[in-house]
Amino acid sequence: MTIEKPSPSKARFIDFSAEREEWNKYVVEEDDTIIRAKFLLTGAMVDKTMEGIMKEAKNPRGKLRIGFSIKSQNVFAVESPPRLRGPSDSRRYSVEELRASIVKPGLDFKTTSESWNSYLFENGMRMKAKLSPTSISRTNKFDSGGIPVYVLDFTIDLVLNLPDQIENILKKRKKSG
Repeated sequence: MTIEKPSPSKARFIDFSAEREEWNKYVVEEDDTIIRAKFLLTGAMVDKTMEGIMKEAKNPRGKLRIGFSIKSQNVFAVESPPRLRGPSDSRRYSVEELRASIVKPGLDFKTTSESWNSYLFENGMRMKAKLSPTSISRTNKFDSGGIPVYVLDFTIDLVLNLPDQIENILKKRKKSG
């Protein structure tokens, strides 16, 4: 199975429900700051109906291609100890400004909880997503509550599963081909 970007003229929005959306939690070891992170799915598009996917899966010569894309938001919350807090600042900074203001780059952190979020689409497909930081850095900026602003680099792992009936067809094809 190949997943590719759907054709804008063929794609349609597909409804979904969140089966699980958990906060991941990380502790910055140097300063005891807690960072909570959450991946939120906000939309999805697919270019084939489940009937079309089934028909393509049954074709012994064809390769199953699915046009699928998502939109998402990542939410972060910082809980810092009082000794790190500074003046209240309601200004919004650009990514470039924040990267230029890093005072503590590449801080070590410990993962205290990290889980896969899970979504069920109206056509029976399921998607799992996990947000994981690769780097955490503290800036010299503060938010409106005087909490230090951190810059996070992260990856998002995604797994898309087709309904069992289609997965079974693909397994049979693989065995016979």
